[in-house]
Amino acid sequence: GIGMLEHTCHKSKKDPQLKMATREIQRMERAVAVSGERKKLQSSMDAAMAKLDSCSGVGEKDAARKQAIACARRLTRTERDSLGEQSYAVARLKLKIAKLQCEGGNMEGGLDDAEEAIMTLKSVLGEKHSLLGASCIFSATVYEKRISLATSTPVTCPKPLKQLTSYCKSMMNRALELYADALEPLTFKYSYRSAEENEVQPEIGDIFHRIGRIYSKKGSHSSAVDAYRRAFEAYGVPWNAIKSGTINRTDFHPNAAIIWYELAELHFATNEYGDSIHACEKTMELILMVRSLGKSTSNDSIETLPILTCQVAAASYTALHRHPDSTRSYQKALSELKKARSSLSSSDRGKWLGTNEESKILRKIGRSLLREVKVEEAKIYFVDALRVLRSSADNEKCAELPGILLDIGDVHLRLEEFHDALKVLGSCIKLYADQGVPEYDSNVERARQLFDDAQCSLSNGLNKSTEKSHHPIRVLSAGSPTSDVSLLQTPAGTLPTTSTAMCSTLSSNRHIYCNETVSKSGKKTTSVIA
Repeated sequence: GIGMLEHTCHKSKKDPQLKMATREIQRMERAVAVSGERKKLQSSMDAAMAKLDSCSGVGEKDAARKQAIACARRLTRTERDSLGEQSYAVARLKLKIAKLQCEGGNMEGGLDDAEEAIMTLKSVLGEKHSLLGASCIFSATVYEKRISLATSTPVTCPKPLKQLTSYCKSMMNRALELYADALEPLTFKYSYRSAEENEVQPEIGDIFHRIGRIYSKKGSHSSAVDAYRRAFEAYGVPWNAIKSGTINRTDFHPNAAIIWYELAELHFATNEYGDSIHACEKTMELILMVRSLGKSTSNDSIETLPILTCQVAAASYTALHRHPDSTRSYQKALSELKKARSSLSSSDRGKWLGTNEESKILRKIGRSLLREVKVEEAKIYFVDALRVLRSSADNEKCAELPGILLDIGDVHLRLEEFHDALKVLGSCIKLYADQGVPEYDSNVERARQLFDDAQCSLSNGLNKSTEKSHHPIRVLSAGSPTSDVSLLQTPAGTLPTTSTAMCSTLSSNRHIYCNETVSKSGKKTTSVIA
């Protein structure tokens, strides 16, 4: 080719075309010269990768991974020296190194290599190549993992994050850019398919799903909803069918149910409780369709989704003061948890359906029943939660345990079982201290306050187990000195008279116990005793 350019076309040595051809020949000559060395390094890297796959221990895997990275870097230097920095071979090796580094926990170093590889692939292969799309998705996923570590939240959690640092925001923006870059190769791929084949595009749906989740975490409500809308359509659930409330198609992707759940979380976080309940209902509707149609998913999230959905619905009902509906939703979550135990793998069963998860739901049911003023029923669920939690290994270190004891102590106090209240609340305070919870923590303060209330009531003879007299005791609830009044029996006693107007200054879980006496002349006297 160079001979023809020089002798037939009479090109000068300064001609750009001739220069480029000369450089390519020199590159190929260098590559041929090091072909033997390249084969040796490639064999070493393959052996290191095979060793990594066969290792089982953490230490062995780390050592094998370091060896594989070292071999890959030596091969990369060889390829770069012979083919140049901006070559396809170098880009592929950098991607391999990036994945190995991320698997070993060095996500920052892995991302640096991945970003360099993406820039090379864009220039060498163009923006529509599938390898470029896969590289962008990999890098964006790593950014999401780093955001998860920085904010201590699961990657799949769609809840808006508070007080995001500028560093987290920059990582979110970069992840969004990478997901957008990954869309073009996929759109190009689906453009060669028929209309019927394009009705469900799960890969595009997955990307818009992830974009929506990142926008949700950023607090960009409208952008998140728009991304979720496009994910619905890619999953085969048209947006107009969603708005009308009728989903007649059966060929939709099961991940559409997960998006409904994330929309429910998003609406709940923005105080749109009615919309959150509606999204929960749609989630459950799609889950039932997925189950009836026997659709399979790539993970077990569809089995645990009803448990989470029912809890979001219950929290929304609670915010709207619809406490009976809230209790029913929590009970439904408990039922779904027990149902899912039989269908999940052992690893996910331990992760999602362990004793801690069951005790949390039992405790939520108890609290919901307390809001309905069904104290005896609430006590049953709190005791069940304690029983379930105590059956788990290492339960004394569980952060949930003192909270359940606090709830049980509160119930004993409401039922005037003051001896039991003192015993349980004392254990609760000790556990908080053992776990290093500070004194100013709201739960510790509440436990101490309830403990003091129980002691005060017991010292004034208000326990049910003590001998009772026929003097009526008026219990005045906080907020109004004349409402929510009940009569108890307790030994007579008088303390300095105190105005019942004090009730308005008390918190909602405090009461004033007053002894009313009537003299022979008919004069009524009210004395505060607790």
